[in-house]
Amino acid sequence: MSDATDWLRYVTDRTVTYLTTPAEREARKERKSRREPWLARWFGLMGMQLWWQAKKNQAWLQARKKDKPHAPGS
Repeated sequence: MSDATDWLRYVTDRTVTYLTTPAEREARKERKSRREPWLARWFGLMGMQLWWQAKKNQAWLQARKKDKPHAPGS
């Protein structure tokens, strides 16, 4: 009988502890949201630099296409 009582007391204690400490779960979510972008984690600053250059180059190409006519000789 005491084994069942001890087990029930243990389970109850763990459940109450789990329910009364939601701050830990929120802290984990906050830490996860503050992580650096996946590109920087996987490739470091070089990956971020390449992405930035590609984005900058794409904007430059689009601006250049607007300035020049599409058909040659016009």
